[in-house]
This record gives sequence, C-alpha cells and structure tokens, in this order.
Amino acid sequence: MQDGTLGVSKQNDLRKRQNVMARASTTDGNLVQFSSPQDLTAWLLERARTFCLTPSAGVRAKSELLLWRGMIATETSRQRWTLAELAALAAEHQGVIPMSAAPVGVGFAASAMLASFQLDPDSYGGFDEADFTAKLLALGPAADHALVTALARWWAGEHVHSVAGWAAVGLTVTGETATDDD
Repeated sequence: MQDGTLGVSKQNDLRKRQNVMARASTTDGNLVQFSSPQDLTAWLLERARTFCLTPSAGVRAKSELLLWRGMIATETSRQRWTLAELAALAAEHQGVIPMSAAPVGVGFAASAMLASFQLDPDSYGGFDEADFTAKLLALGPAADHALVTALARWWAGEHVHSVAGWAAVGLTVTGETATDDD
C-alpha cells in the first residue's frame, strides 16, 4: 500500500482474527450477532466445556442470555414489597435502569433510596424506613438488577400503581395494602 493504510480485505482479515463473530438464533428466526472480544469468546468456550456442550461461542452466548433471562425472572418473583415501598422506588427510579453493569457494593435500587433519605428524610411515608433499607441492602447484584428492571418495565408499560400493576412486571405486593387495587 503506497499510502501506508491497510486495504479493506486486510482490515477485514485483521478484524476476524481479533474478534470471533458470535451468533444466536431466536425462536422466531431472527439472528442476533455481535463481535466478541477474545476474552469473552474464551470465557464462552470455557463455559461450554464446563457444561460438556459443543464448544461453540455462539451457542453458548445464546445459552447465557437464556440463563440471564431466567435469573432475572426468578429474582423478580422472589421479591416482596408493599405498595408504599414500590411507590418510593418508582418515584426515585422514574423508569430508568442506571447502567448495564453489575453493582459493586450497594445496589442501584438501594443507592437511589439512601441518597433520597439523606436529602429529605421525610420524603416518603407509609413504611418502616429501616426495614425497607435493610431489604434493599440485602439484595444481591442479580436481585438488584431484577428490581430496577421491573421498575423500568412498570414505567414503560404505563401500569397502574396497584397489586395487579406490579404483578404485571413480576413483583409481589405484600402487607395490609396488598388488597388495595386503586
């Protein structure tokens, strides 16, 4: 090359060597593709070998996504909140998932509420703040992500703040307010 740049075919060859294309087909025939960094591909292949499966990064990527979807559904269904607690969480999160990362230390749901309680200790009522905070702090990373995902789904679905509205996103309402279906 006279101008010192790589030609298109050499760039493509280099890209192929640096990344492995992972593919996962959905049940409706859609194809999902992404360029996988080498460390992720190696991890996917190691996971496939660990589970005695065909060593395919694409097949394992699909399995990992299905596993994560199941994990979120399970963690969502295990959670029990009162309507007052869910009102506070919904008001703080406004339907936004803070980031696509696992929380380190305090989860996203707890950190938003703790900051709110510090700024305005009387901002929410109808529940025991200490018990509520303890429940939030006890959430592991998957449970925390499941909760903020359910909050975002509740907002996106324009659900009513009711037992049925929260059940529509997988959360269970408990307490004496569980029959309150306004």
